[in-house]
Amino acid sequence: MSQSGDSVSGTWQPAQGDPSEIENGKVVGETLTFSFSRNTHPINVTGRLSGDTISFDITGHKWGMCKTVHRTATRIALN
Repeated sequence: MSQSGDSVSGTWQPAQGDPSEIENGKVVGETLTFSFSRNTHPINVTGRLSGDTISFDITGHKWGMCKTVHRTATRIALN
């Protein structure tokens, strides 16, 4: 991901499968929002930064159902 002003672009890389282009990426304060498509299904992501940790709510619709999963990522120092 890369940021220019309040806009974010790049790709979302899942644990399995091919990456997806980020759409509508935006940062406001410590909140990151963006969307992408996975197998033609739209996915919306909201991330909230707290220190070195970002917590994601990832919401998608498939087979007429809506599902939200929660994930976290922590920055680590590379020496």
